[in-house]
Amino acid sequence: MIIDDAYINLPLKGQMMSAGYFKLSNSSNTPKVLNKIICEGVNASFHTSYMNSEGMMVMEPIEDLEIQSHSEVIFQPGSNHVMISGLNGSLSAGTKLECNLIIDTILDLPIIFKLK
Repeated sequence: MIIDDAYINLPLKGQMMSAGYFKLSNSSNTPKVLNKIICEGVNASFHTSYMNSEGMMVMEPIEDLEIQSHSEVIFQPGSNHVMISGLNGSLSAGTKLECNLIIDTILDLPIIFKLK
């Protein structure tokens, strides 16, 4: 599993919540399941955003996202993303947040988000 371009947008002033994005590539010959994300000191979970039939943008949690062999999943604005709450209000650009992705309920893959 390969992680590329992991970043979090700086929260708006006075906010303690933001979204994280990254690309996760499965270079193995078997599908993998992304189960959850764990970050020390903050709450983090996977969500997806989409336009519903009424033309409103909605967000729903994601659980157990399957990544086919030799494919990738991109977490980006307006689609899959990591919702992060409990951020410290004194964060600045360049700060890093260390987390772990749980894959196939056992693989603990470190991911470091850089705040932009």
